[in-house]
Amino acid sequence: MIWHSIGRLEDGVMRHPVDGESWQKFDVDYPDFSSEPRNVCVGLAADGFNPFDNMCYLHSTWPIVLTTYNLPPWLCMKESSFMLALLIPSPKAPGMDIDVFLRPLVEELKFLWQSGIRIKDAATTTFFTMKAMLLSTINDFPARSSLSGWSGQGYRACPTCNEDTPSYRAVNKVVYIGHRRFLDADDPLRMSLKFNGQPETRPAPRHFTNEDIQEQLGRIILRKPGKHPNTLKENMDRQGFELNWSKRSIFFKLEYWSSLQLKHNIDLMHVEKNVGESLLGTSMMNDKSKDTSNAREDLKNLNIRRNQWLQKKGKKVVDNDTNIIGLKSHDYHILMQRLIPIGVRALLDKETSTPIVDLFMFFKKICSRTLKVEDTRKAKEDIIRILCKLELIYPLTFFNIMIHLVLHLPYEPNVGGSEYMRWMYPFERYMKKLKNYVRNKARPEGCIAEGYVAEEALTFCSMYLRDVNRLERNEDVVIEKTKFWMFESKC
Repeated sequence: MIWHSIGRLEDGVMRHPVDGESWQKFDVDYPDFSSEPRNVCVGLAADGFNPFDNMCYLHSTWPIVLTTYNLPPWLCMKESSFMLALLIPSPKAPGMDIDVFLRPLVEELKFLWQSGIRIKDAATTTFFTMKAMLLSTINDFPARSSLSGWSGQGYRACPTCNEDTPSYRAVNKVVYIGHRRFLDADDPLRMSLKFNGQPETRPAPRHFTNEDIQEQLGRIILRKPGKHPNTLKENMDRQGFELNWSKRSIFFKLEYWSSLQLKHNIDLMHVEKNVGESLLGTSMMNDKSKDTSNAREDLKNLNIRRNQWLQKKGKKVVDNDTNIIGLKSHDYHILMQRLIPIGVRALLDKETSTPIVDLFMFFKKICSRTLKVEDTRKAKEDIIRILCKLELIYPLTFFNIMIHLVLHLPYEPNVGGSEYMRWMYPFERYMKKLKNYVRNKARPEGCIAEGYVAEEALTFCSMYLRDVNRLERNEDVVIEKTKFWMFESKC
């Protein structure tokens, strides 16, 4: 539990959240908490899943899982380090009203931060007051919107770019193009007319500090939670000065939350999956393709790429039945880093294949278990040019918000530590385990809670009896130890 204090190597390599700027700044801002290395830093993961094998039954169960970041990297993301802190039962996803269910957990976190709890250190056989804090959350993008309060839809969908999100209204949707804004002011690519027929003179989006966010949150109009007939229209009509804020997150009730540099992580797993799905679908012209008649109409409206203008009517420019179904996030992770680059080089010309392969190599670098600060800075420069090159190849509708979020992935390891400590892969596998607890389809949440508690109790019992000498055959000793454990558990 004190590995983060005594096991960290200050060699400029990021292996753990303690190597990130957010944790280090927190230690400086709150020295009373950081002076006790046994105080606990936790991460929170929330996501919904259907507990039934038959997807025809619409039901969304939301477990809230905590993981302990005090532990070394090889233990943080193990199932043995996960705690099922909350289980939200509902036929539908809680959405923006998730704060109602999170209130008991937040109250416990406030108590653990302010007062703490007196416990015994088994290693030194001494008592101390242990406190805890929430370092960040790990979610897919829709769940991130529900927890943070920043809506991931519309012209300002990017939570990092905030009100400076580069967006454009296409024929039937909002797309996120104009990544030349992120280039240096004197970069020659800014003057190119191939993108939209105009040079790019806008400055890069601003960096919004915690003080800026607090000022924006102070302008939000307070609304009742839930979907009530009298307040539904009121909740939907967001004022312009509110930007994309739908609420003030309940996590701001935590004293330290507003000072954290990285509150909500962008989940690389879901970004990688959506990017891979869009690339495969558009390249193979299947049902997931972004190259539609409306996409070609956008090019005509902008008067660019005349050779790609639509010549005949139809839903798709090319009708192809080739489709890939049943691929999961893990499959796209393997495809993008190993198999697709080989096929892209073989089938596409160099001008088209080079930025695609560079994008896959970017994901491979970011997914590394060890990252250097220099590598992330170089990756940030590379990904801007990669997205600019892709804007010259793919239709505008290809650039949804998930494509844009790739731009911010190199920034987060410097602040939050290595990426593999902040993605959803281990939590998705853990939710599969929770799903296997369901035996009674009428009470899925009850089955999950019962299975979790039973396994926790058996694990605790086995750990307690681990110190029994295996060579000792005296059954009375084992019985007495078991009775003592049962007495302690009741207390």
